[in-house]
Amino acid sequence: MPTAYLCVPAYPILPERRGQAHQAAQRLAAAAGCTLVESPLLDRAFPGQGAWLPAEDRLADLREAAGHDLMIAARGGYGCLHLLDDLPRLPPVVGFSDLTILHAARWAAGERGGVYGMMPAAAYGPRAMATACALLAGQYAEYGNSASKREILGAVSPVRGDPVSAEVLGEASPSSPGEDRVESPTQAELARQNPAELARQNPAELALGAPRQTQPSPAQSSPAQGEQGLASPRFDVSGVRVLRLGRAAGPAFPACLRVLAGLCGTKFQPDLSGCVLCLEDIDEKPYQIDRDLEQLHRAGVFRGIVGLVFGGFPLAVPPGIPAQSGPTHADIAQRWADRLGVPSVFGLHFGHDCDPLALPVGGWIELTAEASGHWRITVTGQAAAVTTLRVPEAPSIKESSR
Repeated sequence: MPTAYLCVPAYPILPERRGQAHQAAQRLAAAAGCTLVESPLLDRAFPGQGAWLPAEDRLADLREAAGHDLMIAARGGYGCLHLLDDLPRLPPVVGFSDLTILHAARWAAGERGGVYGMMPAAAYGPRAMATACALLAGQYAEYGNSASKREILGAVSPVRGDPVSAEVLGEASPSSPGEDRVESPTQAELARQNPAELARQNPAELALGAPRQTQPSPAQSSPAQGEQGLASPRFDVSGVRVLRLGRAAGPAFPACLRVLAGLCGTKFQPDLSGCVLCLEDIDEKPYQIDRDLEQLHRAGVFRGIVGLVFGGFPLAVPPGIPAQSGPTHADIAQRWADRLGVPSVFGLHFGHDCDPLALPVGGWIELTAEASGHWRITVTGQAAAVTTLRVPEAPSIKESSR
């Protein structure tokens, strides 16, 4: 049976998150049709906040991961840069933030596959688990506001050939409301990750760590059924802004902006021609976002991209700091969308979000941005599997307004 390896390529996990990491990784592995194998580094003595384990130990861990069919990063943070010189050929990777480095290194080496989504030892919510599992299972996925719902349609797993259950997808069970509490972000974690999102939530509920699934409207009270009769999870994808109109299709490359910009000038900087580039980050001021986008542009990274998807760039502003009068993150994104002339949206909840949507690495996606403000991202290509994926040769579509 295929195996998924839960490992520690960056920051080690917090001791109190060990049980959560095991449970969450089990669900991710099951969605991919894999048996979970765990790294011994998960139980290594915690070196302290902001520290990382020795590079030689983490590199040995990656060599072990190379013998498995899927690699699940327990946590991001920092440290993957240390591993590039002797990097083995890795299987598809699940993770975001610092894991951008490993996604990029695989891409530069001609490998495709993986999921830019939740990590088992980090805070996450039900949407993060549901979308990551769905992509690992090879399901069709659609995010947007063009219709009254966003749904992940039931499909057959390319690994096992059987329908993926709602339990694997991570839907909350009405009979056991506390089941996912250990996995959901606490109020403090949400404040650190996305203050704007926290302000829209119920503080009393978040303090308990209860799941934050959006309640359906009366018109949506019955869950949609996928092709195999699977109840599809629905989540509110609000706050996304259309920057530039048009349609674009191609392999997706999601990345943490600061981390990707740090690879400029190295052999690990991927060629993203023909791709829909998805960029996000956290705690970066607008001028820092602009600086990193300039860096990528002058390094030729934007050459040939067909679409842009920006995250919301949540920023935690310490008390007492005066309001800034310069451009906002959205203003910076708008300028770059116009400068590059490709269909673009801003504010997608992925990566450093309190409950991030998952995106495929190399999976085929279609981006639609309409004058009405409606937008849609459809994942039509397999996101991850036990075999390495290659870039699809289907032509990209670009209908950008001028």
